Amino acid sequence: MRVTAEGVELGLLEPDDITEELLERCLYTDSSSVDLLIRTSGEVRFSDFLLWQSCHSVVYFTPVLWPDFSVRDLLAAVFHYQRRRWGWDGGGGGGGAKREEGINEGETDEKRTARVTCFLRWLETERERRKCGWEEEPQ
Repeated sequence: MRVTAEGVELGLLEPDDITEELLERCLYTDSSSVDLLIRTSGEVRFSDFLLWQSCHSVVYFTPVLWPDFSVRDLLAAVFHYQRRRWGWDGGGGGGGAKREEGINEGETDEKRTARVTCFLRWLETERERRKCGWEEEPQ
């Protein structure tokens, strides 16, 4: 993600500070992961829609068009989710184990937390600046 690379270039972050959690917090959607992703209209593709958030999701493809999607179709999707999530149809369940990134020797968690907090404040300010269309930093 470009914004984390920019944070490293500016000295706000160390490369070891970049974790899955930090990347999730840098996304514009600002949401948690998706449990069930329903794709209507018979399409069997994501079109770059919520790729990061849906990486561990149960996906349900249906030929029904969205305007015709009914409560019955929703229940079918929920049953599909239950079978897949709980492993009743061989789909397995549970997510993958999160790996722990190496931390610089001798570095305290407080320093790392302070850098990440500073970076997230900078990111919020930067997004606000871009949203307002400012070219230069406001005086």
